[in-house]
Amino acid sequence: MSADTSILGRALAVSLGAILSTGSCLARETEVPSGGAEVLVNSVNRFLEDPFQVAKLPSNGRRSDAESLRAATCQEVVPDLAKLTLRDAVALGLCNSAQLEAARWAVGVQANSVGESMARYLPNFSYVLSYTRSRTIGSGDGLSLGSSELGSGNLSVSWRLFDFGGRRAHKGLALAALDGAVASHDAMVLTIAEDLTRKYMDVEAQHALLQSAGGSLQRFQAIRASVERRRERGAASGAEVLQAESGVRRAELDEARTLGEYQRALLTLRQSLNLPASEELGVLSTGMAKSAQSQLDLNGWLERAVEKHPMIRRARADVAVAGERVNVGRVEGRPHMDLAANYYQNGRPSQGLSLGQRSEVVVGLNLTIPIFDGFARNYQLKGLMADASQRAALLSDAEREVGLALGRTYMEWQAGVRSASVADAALNSANSLRDAVKRRFDHGLADIVELHNAEASVADSESTRVRIASACELAHALLPIKAGTEWSQLADAWLVGGCN
Repeated sequence: MSADTSILGRALAVSLGAILSTGSCLARETEVPSGGAEVLVNSVNRFLEDPFQVAKLPSNGRRSDAESLRAATCQEVVPDLAKLTLRDAVALGLCNSAQLEAARWAVGVQANSVGESMARYLPNFSYVLSYTRSRTIGSGDGLSLGSSELGSGNLSVSWRLFDFGGRRAHKGLALAALDGAVASHDAMVLTIAEDLTRKYMDVEAQHALLQSAGGSLQRFQAIRASVERRRERGAASGAEVLQAESGVRRAELDEARTLGEYQRALLTLRQSLNLPASEELGVLSTGMAKSAQSQLDLNGWLERAVEKHPMIRRARADVAVAGERVNVGRVEGRPHMDLAANYYQNGRPSQGLSLGQRSEVVVGLNLTIPIFDGFARNYQLKGLMADASQRAALLSDAEREVGLALGRTYMEWQAGVRSASVADAALNSANSLRDAVKRRFDHGLADIVELHNAEASVADSESTRVRIASACELAHALLPIKAGTEWSQLADAWLVGGCN
């Protein structure tokens, strides 16, 4: 009995030594504050909540817990909603996005899976305590013949000593899945940022079109006033007055239609930002046009996208996960050795209790060697390898899709830069023509129809210029997003290049 007890003691000592060594390693990362028993208890509780510190596991250069991810994407300062900038709009949308919140907690799920895989290295302890009280009563007189109270305990220890890479493979699989979850979170950030950028730019474009329509209406009203003054002098006919009134009504109709589009775009942006209807909302001009040259050419943007784009990183993580699953499938067919130790006091579980005080120690090594499983594992491994090949093909497809979207956006931006100068020249020509016709009209050398046509040409040139500028600014704003730029660097990337 003493020899068995010493064996169990050595096994327990080794197990406790592993736990203490793990705790000492983690304690070097998290300093335990001093200053009282309460502080010590809180420190121990924090350690027991997350002994492997999975919340601090680095992925893509930052912590992978939900709070840190939220702090990296959420702007706590409430912006001025009446003068909302593009960066504030995107930051507010990221803070209020339920989809992004779900993506953050998905990262937390994978981080805890890493902790579960690390727990495989530690032993398992369990203790069962039983208590029995018995009383014997005579059948004739009903007197108590005796009573007894017995207690028993069972301490069990199980520890996998060798598995020939099994635990390492499961840990690698969990870490690869964590990288994929973080990449999915970053992809969600860019998806939301792109959606909000498009809606913000739509509001800005509709606002510019509304201003253009308002200016056109004022000019048509000025023409009507001029025609009415000429009629009072007897220099204009009633048909010219009706023609001037018709031009004003068409301009009013265009302004009303543009106002409806602006209100529709503003409502869409408000709903995306999850703002109440009572909040006043307005947008500022992006002010991003700094130069006509981009900091990077198309090849530079493509190189950045291949390196940092979260969709490509997620596809790479999927390839890594598939590879780790192949490793797990291989090691699961290998032998493994387990240490089992049990200490029984006053009998074993599910057995009658001993009347005397006695204890028992059982220590054993279990070696499991898989021999034959009907070739099931062979086919399972081939399926996992086929899945790995499929993930590699999907990685190539993800790189192609990201490059195609980035190239299309870059070309749209370049086309907008070239078209902006042409649109400015066309607007200047239309204004010059309108001024010339207006002078002729004032001297009675042109009729109201010619003046209206010239004014309509100016309005059309203004709206065309606004649309070209809005499309160029949208492509310029989307360019760093399509390249996979991190949220913390987007604001600086928007200040490089432009559409002027």
